[in-house]
Amino acid sequence: MLDISDDLRIARINGSLQRGGWECRITSLSPRDAPDGDYEDVTYGETASTDIFQPWQMICLKWRGGFGTCPGAQRLAFKGWTIPSRFQFDKPSSCSEFVAQTSDGALRKGWVQGISFVDTLGVGRTSYHDFSNASVNMRLSLLVRHILGYYDNYGDLAAAWIAHTNMVYDAANNPHGWVALTAANMDYANSVRVDLYNVRETDNLWTRLREMARNEFYEILFDKADNMHYQPHPMFGAVLPAPVMVFDEDFCVVPPTVEVRDVNAVRQVKLHSVRDGASDGDTLHADFPTLPTFTYGKVLDISRLRCNVLATLLRWATRKYYFENREHTVRWTAPGLCGLLFEILDRVSITYTGTSANGVHLDWLEKKFWIHEIDVTPDDRFGGTSTFLLEEENLIPD
Repeated sequence: MLDISDDLRIARINGSLQRGGWECRITSLSPRDAPDGDYEDVTYGETASTDIFQPWQMICLKWRGGFGTCPGAQRLAFKGWTIPSRFQFDKPSSCSEFVAQTSDGALRKGWVQGISFVDTLGVGRTSYHDFSNASVNMRLSLLVRHILGYYDNYGDLAAAWIAHTNMVYDAANNPHGWVALTAANMDYANSVRVDLYNVRETDNLWTRLREMARNEFYEILFDKADNMHYQPHPMFGAVLPAPVMVFDEDFCVVPPTVEVRDVNAVRQVKLHSVRDGASDGDTLHADFPTLPTFTYGKVLDISRLRCNVLATLLRWATRKYYFENREHTVRWTAPGLCGLLFEILDRVSITYTGTSANGVHLDWLEKKFWIHEIDVTPDDRFGGTSTFLLEEENLIPD
């Protein structure tokens, strides 16, 4: 895992919810030994290392590591694409560092024209940007799907492949695509319904898609296998997944860093949305809690949202309130490259206890956290380290 070959070395693999995907940095070393073992005369700066990867070349890394056990079956470590014009090179040592990212990197460099979507509310469609079937009301998630690519087979227009990118795979219409927008990863049912929506022109398509996700408090990201997810934070799901692992003192190489957050940092969340439909231009307002239960702390005021249902807006405000008032953020460093066994938004638990004698004042027994970032850094000593950014679970009371 540390050395892909004599000329390539993994410098770092990072997955981040904030960025919305995974990134791999690869160092390319220019060989200086001739096949016969004699020193090869290489002029400084004259290196083939910058030519090893081409722009948008797929990088797929696999490894056989585990938790101190014999190597087993291959596991996917990273799948992504080299980013154009994103390598560093060093003239004296003749080496280069390439950056590969999951498909969020391609979307950051993607351009899209302005698009106006409308739900014609049962009236016949005149454009593929219209929605008119009562069973397929226009939702933000469907607009995300439309922009990326899908087969439009409903309504009054001829069925056709619709796409503003070439990323989404379809066996008949886009066999060169590589992203599958599966129902398991795309929460269409709970996405907010809108009657009108304008996508502004942009040369950073990922920013625009994240803007749509933020409107309905969804998370949009690519996992390490380059699968796209567009869903609410699973912390607030109807059924919580079982923790994938218990983090304990045997699973760390340095003491965990714990940030004790102010659980009353936000005393109230106030959301304001524009309402579609018969009352165009009307606004909805949701406050949680309705009356702040404490005097100090900030009021988180978010406006210009799109939402037509007050109950939905109140649900968003409630989730935002509890997420912002979570009690702990933990940075946990584990041995080796084990971070590659985990995924962004995996649920884990921490069991960590101590006394004043050893400087630990925590008594956690399977306390639940969610992984928001994974940083895997190989080294020459004992394989490397994996650092996790963990946000504590703060569920809405029943």
